[in-house]
Amino acid sequence: MSERDKKEWRIGQQEARVAFGQKRYEIRVYGYPEHCLSRLMLVLGLRSIYLRHVAGCVVSDALVARSRGFNGTMRELLKTEHGHDIIGEQRKEAGCD
Repeated sequence: MSERDKKEWRIGQQEARVAFGQKRYEIRVYGYPEHCLSRLMLVLGLRSIYLRHVAGCVVSDALVARSRGFNGTMRELLKTEHGHDIIGEQRKEAGCD
């Protein structure tokens, strides 16, 4: 990972902590939509966790790094709050994994 991507990763982590503190629970998605996306939006939405589309099929390394930093941090924060991997469980329920 380049230094720029590492910086973007850390920015994504910081953004996730701020969003979590404001009770804005979201996961960032980009690229070609997964087959399970609409179902995942529904099952996460029922738990007040939302998918935020940050880019379509054309993405930069920086956007991917920031999104991964954000999503990894948000997922860990949600695990701590709920006591289990709510994102992983909902991905399975939606048929993503």
